[in-house]
Amino acid sequence: DLASHRSNGLIIVGASPWTIDLAGRLNELEVPNIVIDASWHRLRPARLAGIESHFGQVVSESADETLDFASMGYVLAATDNDAYNALVCTRFSNEFNRNAVFQMPMPAADEHEKTGYTVTLRGLRAFSEDALYEVLLQRHFEGWRFQKTGLTAEFTFKDYREKIDDELFATLIVRQSGALVIDLARYKPDAGDSIINFLPSVDRG
Repeated sequence: DLASHRSNGLIIVGASPWTIDLAGRLNELEVPNIVIDASWHRLRPARLAGIESHFGQVVSESADETLDFASMGYVLAATDNDAYNALVCTRFSNEFNRNAVFQMPMPAADEHEKTGYTVTLRGLRAFSEDALYEVLLQRHFEGWRFQKTGLTAEFTFKDYREKIDDELFATLIVRQSGALVIDLARYKPDAGDSIINFLPSVDRG
């Protein structure tokens, strides 16, 4: 919440089909975001989709000089490299509220080993513990997409969870105020909020 008072934008580190899809949904809800990657090839779909992007290493000194994060309040380290994700979170932990810096879940074995990084040097876990990078990528190619749904007084969060069989796999909330919520355990969605959830494209009815 402290971060949302400053700004509600999301820095997404790591261009992939599913992060670009997520950025597009955020754009539809007018949530500022930028996708950053050191691969020109991986960023190409984002540029073609009109999504703001930056080519380069976000942990470099040049990034500090060329990027303006004034409209950004949250970070999602979403590359396929757990150690690099932790490094990104360490880089932003001083600039952003620690509750606003997230990284992808780590495989169970790596979670126990912590790949040499202490908990204080890593970001908060984004999404469910099963929402690993490789799983999101596989499901994207199987047709899963980030879908947005608005809540009302008549269609509550409880109704939504019943409709999707409680599948909160990779989920964010955009509050009525425009603030972004990535840690669902800290907030109960209400009427006027919008849910962005990663689901199969076929309507479950």
